[in-house]
Amino acid sequence: MKGKDSANNIVLLERHIRKGEWYMKKFLAVVLTIAMGAVLLAGCGSSSGSTTASGNSAGSAGSTASSNSASTASSGSVITIRYGSADAEDAAVVQGLYEFKSYVESESNGTIKVEPYINGVLGGDRELCEALQLGTVDMTIVMGGILANYDQAFNIFGLPYLWNSKDAAYNAVDGDFGDAMKTRSDSIGFKLLGYGFGGTYEVGAVNKNIKSKSDLNGFKIRVPEIDIDLAYFQALGATPTPVSFSETYTALQQKVVDGLELSVELMYCSQYFDAIDSITMTNHYQCIFPILMSPSCWNKLSADQQKIVTDGIAKQVAKNREVSKNVEEEDLQKFKDMGKTVNELSDADMKEFTTVGESIQDQYKDIVGEDLLSMAKKYNK
Repeated sequence: MKGKDSANNIVLLERHIRKGEWYMKKFLAVVLTIAMGAVLLAGCGSSSGSTTASGNSAGSAGSTASSNSASTASSGSVITIRYGSADAEDAAVVQGLYEFKSYVESESNGTIKVEPYINGVLGGDRELCEALQLGTVDMTIVMGGILANYDQAFNIFGLPYLWNSKDAAYNAVDGDFGDAMKTRSDSIGFKLLGYGFGGTYEVGAVNKNIKSKSDLNGFKIRVPEIDIDLAYFQALGATPTPVSFSETYTALQQKVVDGLELSVELMYCSQYFDAIDSITMTNHYQCIFPILMSPSCWNKLSADQQKIVTDGIAKQVAKNREVSKNVEEEDLQKFKDMGKTVNELSDADMKEFTTVGESIQDQYKDIVGEDLLSMAKKYNK
């Protein structure tokens, strides 16, 4: 028992350290955001400097970009891209964001700077999209379904059980389906550059074990501000409650909601392991995060800079997927080590969830378009 107690003490110590770090980072980020408020209003700003950036770029394509951007640097012009995310620093989507920052700043020879604003300091996904329209941020990465506020076809990203695996989701957004959604994004005023991945969504609960569909009756579950999430959990018998991601932890603590839907990785990175007691592996959808830039910011970039940004997005997506690859199993073990419960659904119980999910797909097929739905689902195996 001593060994087990020691292991639990280590887990508790790590949890408290991480929680303290998270609050400190959030506090510092808020202070920084207030201090930068006037600058944020500039939108994809450029500034002049008296010195020329220096450094070497990797790869033959990067060498060409560096020579071109060096001439830009010599003119003293530096473009700053403000990049917002509602997620925590350790999240795979944010690790991808930092990979983008590193690549773009290096390959542009310092003529492009990327300023990350993470942990929801600029708001949740909906607020970030609005900020992108207003020009107070230049890039963001958000849940795909949130874009249904601008075009109903984007509800497709929120459809439960649309893809049956990560690989199916990856192949769809890397293929003709992803290209079709990029075209649709242009028409609503967002430049869709690529797709991040937020993991496979499960249900986390406070003081309750969800083992079947019936256990969700009257269960107040936090959902994003996406109509399709409301429809799905209502059909399951739950009481879905829209709450901004940045306010979800408080909502759980104050029992405004009884639980949430989120990937295991995001539950861990966002400190929700502290607030919940069980996780049920519903696997109800693969969460795709479109990476968006304001067209005005994109148009301020030279052709060479646009190439650097596009290549940077590829680096971001690769890093995001790399981090996501094995993290779920590791994080679930951490949750169990805290003495908490992971529920696996029986085949019969899972069938109840998938049947409801398929009914939501039928309900939304005319809204998202049957052709688009077929295009997305053909990647399932």
